[in-house]
Order: sequence, then structure tokens, then C-alpha cells
Amino acid sequence: GVISHDFNNILQAILGYVQLLLLNKTENDPDIRYLHQINRSAQRASELTKELLIFSRKVESNLRPVNLNHEVAQVHRILQRTIPKMVAIELHLAEDTKILNGDPIQLEQVMMNIAVNANYAMPEGGKLVFATRNVVLDERDGKAHAGAAPGEYIQLTISDTGCGMDKETLGHIFEPFYTTKEIGKGTGLGLAMVYGIVQSHGGHITVYSEPGHGTA
Repeated sequence: GVISHDFNNILQAILGYVQLLLLNKTENDPDIRYLHQINRSAQRASELTKELLIFSRKVESNLRPVNLNHEVAQVHRILQRTIPKMVAIELHLAEDTKILNGDPIQLEQVMMNIAVNANYAMPEGGKLVFATRNVVLDERDGKAHAGAAPGEYIQLTISDTGCGMDKETLGHIFEPFYTTKEIGKGTGLGLAMVYGIVQSHGGHITVYSEPGHGTA
């Protein structure tokens, strides 16, 4: 987290100087495309460091009262425009879900990252389902959910009908930089970010998956 923060400060300086150089260039200048490429690369590097900071929980969550169903609906609208039509999206949202204390942007990031992985697991198409419901955990449930404190929670389940994962893969999915995607197709930070955000919200995450039977 500390290294990511320092590295991001260096990147901001690079981005600042690139912007200054661009101010003095016309679109016909032969150097303009190189400067734009430097800018894009530095922006991408900055995004990666932000993901690392979220994973290491060095970024403060902007918590406020949130209706989770509303956030799911927002993500649904984005996904309808961005993922292939051969992936059907279903919403099964309980009408009585309680208001939670959360960061809307980070909660959206959780859902988008999981949806991107689900889409990748369904190259031939399939079904992506978002479901919400109120749950009450007791001490026995806490043992099954990595030590979750007893109390009221909202359960968000995101499931797909994709290729699923074996036990070996499941054991690594929340590790930073672990990815099953081809080189250049993923950083291995998507689910690490999901884990960090869920933890920072006082939540817990569990995964069920089997090869050929999808993931939830």
C-alpha cells in the first residue's frame, strides 16, 4: 500500500508534464501520438496503483446510506450496453432489503468486476443473475462465513452459468495478480479488489463453483 501510494505520486508528475507538453503541440505535430501514448500508459498505470491501494485498504471508503437494489439496477443498465447480447441478465431483488452503509462507487466496482469475470467464463453465452435478500447470521453461521459477527446483513448473490472453476483455482482467486486469463487480457487484480472492498465494508464473501456448473 505504501509503495503503491508513492508510485502513484510519481505517475501524477509524469501525467502533469505530459499535459504541459501537449499544450504546446498541434494535432499535426509528429510527436503528438507519442505523447498521447505516454499519457494513456501512465493513466493505466495510475489505475492499477489505485486498485492495489483499494486491495491493501489504503483508500478511505466514502460511506453513506445506500439502497443496494438501486446500485444493482445501475450496474444492470451499464452491463446491458457493454456485454454481449447472448448473455442474459436477470435480477431477483427482494423488495424489503434494508438500507446499508456503503460506498456506491466501490459497490459498483465489486459488481462490475465480478460481472466481467462471469462474462469471460461464458464465451458461448449464458445467464448472469443478481439476487438480493436480507439475512440474519447467528454464531453458527459466523463459523461458515469466515468469522462473520452475528447480526443483520444483506446478501448479494451474483451467479453465472459459465465454465466454473476447480478447487485449485478457487483457492487462489482472491490473490493479487492471480489470473487464468491470457497474457494481456487481465491483471489479476479484479477479484483482489472485490475482496478488499467487501472487507472494508464489514462484509464477507464466499464462492461456490464447479467445473461445468457455473459460479456463485
